[in-house]
Amino acid sequence: MKELEQILYKIVITRKARGYTQAYVAEKLGLGRSSYVRKENGTIPLTLEEFLSIADCLDVSPESFLIPQNQKNKV
Repeated sequence: MKELEQILYKIVITRKARGYTQAYVAEKLGLGRSSYVRKENGTIPLTLEEFLSIADCLDVSPESFLIPQNQKNKV
């Protein structure tokens, strides 16, 4: 899995773990649901500002999406 795909996958997993819908996160970001869905699945680019806003909305550090899964325990 490519790095960007891993980051987007972690965003989806975290969003679902929080019980948030795509519509909820989209609203918090000021986006339409369909635009957010396309960003979440990688169809359209996710800006750095949006990435940081998603992390804030999900109440996690942006770094948590960037650390490879096998490295999390070593940090």
